[in-house]
Amino acid sequence: MSDLFASFVDTNRHWTTENMDNITVKKVDNVQLWKNDYCFVELFFKTDIDTCLDIDVRCGNELSVELFTLDSTLAFIGHAGWYARNLKGIMPTGPKRKVDDVLTKFREVHLASNSYKCVLAKVSSSNNVGVHTVYFDAKEQGKTSFSMTLNVDVLPVDMLRPKDYSFTVEYWNHPYNVAEYYNVQPWSTEHLSILREHQKLYKDIGGRGVVCTVLDEVWGGQTYSKNEIRYPSMVKWIYKKGEWTFDYTDFDKWIDLNIELGLDDKFICYSMMPWGSKMRYFNADKNRYVSRWVPACFKGRYQKAWRVFLEDFIKHLDEKGIFDSVYIGFDERNHMDMILDYLATFSNKDGHRFKISASFNNYLGNKACLDRIDSVSVGLDEIREHEQEFKEIVKERKKEGKFTSLYTATEHFPNSFALSGPAESYWSIMYARSCSNDGFLRWAYDAWVQNPLEDATHWSFQAGDCFMIYPNKEGRTPQWSYRLCKLDEAVRDVNKLFVLSQNSVLASKIEKMLAKVGKDYSFRIEYNPKWGKAIRKAKWADDNSREEIISDVEDIKSAIMKYTNEYLNQNKF
Repeated sequence: MSDLFASFVDTNRHWTTENMDNITVKKVDNVQLWKNDYCFVELFFKTDIDTCLDIDVRCGNELSVELFTLDSTLAFIGHAGWYARNLKGIMPTGPKRKVDDVLTKFREVHLASNSYKCVLAKVSSSNNVGVHTVYFDAKEQGKTSFSMTLNVDVLPVDMLRPKDYSFTVEYWNHPYNVAEYYNVQPWSTEHLSILREHQKLYKDIGGRGVVCTVLDEVWGGQTYSKNEIRYPSMVKWIYKKGEWTFDYTDFDKWIDLNIELGLDDKFICYSMMPWGSKMRYFNADKNRYVSRWVPACFKGRYQKAWRVFLEDFIKHLDEKGIFDSVYIGFDERNHMDMILDYLATFSNKDGHRFKISASFNNYLGNKACLDRIDSVSVGLDEIREHEQEFKEIVKERKKEGKFTSLYTATEHFPNSFALSGPAESYWSIMYARSCSNDGFLRWAYDAWVQNPLEDATHWSFQAGDCFMIYPNKEGRTPQWSYRLCKLDEAVRDVNKLFVLSQNSVLASKIEKMLAKVGKDYSFRIEYNPKWGKAIRKAKWADDNSREEIISDVEDIKSAIMKYTNEYLNQNKF
């Protein structure tokens, strides 16, 4: 039998062969949960000889525990390039690093000599208040080698249900990518069954907003696919003998699935300003697809091209009864005023106009139209450069009942890439809340590369940038990324802060705590030698900032625990 080492470890950092000798044994650990809440606890195992490891979990009915191995994928350590200069999707050939980012349902695992394995335990509470104990028995060849004890203090305060969250997330979907990975016909019964599991998880982590496409390649082909069109339109445009028709079959299947699951408040349709300004449609007279260049600056041509679709689209949305849930989406576009003016000339049978959703990496350049946009998301870097001004804008938008969120994307730091420190994901959500945002947005949820379980590298962006979940070769159910665990942890903590802020004394303390979140961190930069320093750069935490972010996140977690106990004492639960 091996000399097995086992311990609870901090979930805010990646544990590797380089730092595994720095772990101190912790045989007993403690966590606090609200009622109907959950958390992820990390267990670390290492051995000096080959062994097979199993884990028995013992706990009462007051708690439930799921185990996941933390498995590795490869990630290119730099920035792969820039999609506009790499349209053929040539993958980088530079150095890659293994990173433990994939949560796989636990089975007995084989540990080679002088190796390690991390296991995440998802511990869920019920309505049973009090201290409950979980025992983790690490077994080799059926015999217990090591036992660890986790004390879970379930507090008498209810965790909000995701549908009641005040702070939500918007992770953009890519259903066609899912069909391609699993080799199923798009929008078939089999495909919809897979998507149902994706969207159930999305809803459970506070997801709001469902991405729909009304044109081919609205993001200019930046996503992975072996197909000619990497992100097709869910609405098929057909031209025959001078007449236009529109096939909403795929669009309706996607809408109906999400309505069935209760994800029915925000359908964001992209885009009337596609990257590249191309409109692709099927010309039935020529029996082939045709692309037209229709930039918004060519006002007459643009409005003529869109009018017939918008009139038909509105009629279809009215027939489905979802017009008021549909937003026209714009992603990182400028000079939108003309299109907003044009859209304002359209209304449905009830006289209602389209809602507008837009993401900006240049929101100051678009300030003139901000008050016309119902849902706005602004990139992290620009918010940090103009933080006070942004906070004032958010305050005014709240008064008008308008939604504002923060997003992170390529070149932002801190972030949620595969190689980002886990604490960075938590920090990103807390920083969004510190600026009074209503939510957090990210591209993307499931825009996988060819084989993400083996290599998360993308040809244009930092590894992991385009997906928060992983596929599952066996059950076709989504697998969490480690990054998603930390994002979700922060989302739940932010929503706890909304509950605690109902107490006016605590509200003031919480705002002071959040005001400290936005400090700057140092970072190091890595370039793709192929493209050079002038194009895109990967920003990663350096030794100092990695520890600073972890320390700051731990301080936030401690403060939330402290405020929870104050809340309970003041309300005499």
